[in-house]
Amino acid sequence: MKLFYEFNNYFLRKRLALQFIIILIGSYVVTFLSVPLVALFDGNLHSKLQTEKISVRSIIFFVILFPILETWLNQYLIFNTLSKYSYFSNKKYLIIIISGLIFGLLHYYSFSYIVWAFFFGSYLCFCYYIFGIISNKAFLLTCLIHIIRNLIALILEQIT
Repeated sequence: MKLFYEFNNYFLRKRLALQFIIILIGSYVVTFLSVPLVALFDGNLHSKLQTEKISVRSIIFFVILFPILETWLNQYLIFNTLSKYSYFSNKKYLIIIISGLIFGLLHYYSFSYIVWAFFFGSYLCFCYYIFGIISNKAFLLTCLIHIIRNLIALILEQIT
């Protein structure tokens, strides 16, 4: 627990750009840590991106439009709506789990993809919560993480 508080104090003293980079890298740590759990199921982490060629359409939808809509629905709307209820006021972790669950269920390409998306969606909601504490740009920064992740995934799907 002491290590968590030390990291938290260190993290909060950094500039917003560095905090953003740390959180973006953290999203890949979450992905890496969730892979063994996903492998217990069918191990299929492929999405519709696999069949998409890089085009203006795929960039508009997968890299720009979907991350904006998903961030609005799964982080902004869920977090802000549930935070208004007194039951959730001191239970932000529960809001993060609910958000991750909905995010996961919206990515129903395969059961293991739902499991992975649950962890990633929970992480994005956690980012939204943290960015709401350290800046007034929670939506923008969370959306930017999602956009960067989708762009990298689209590029990697094309070269592998």
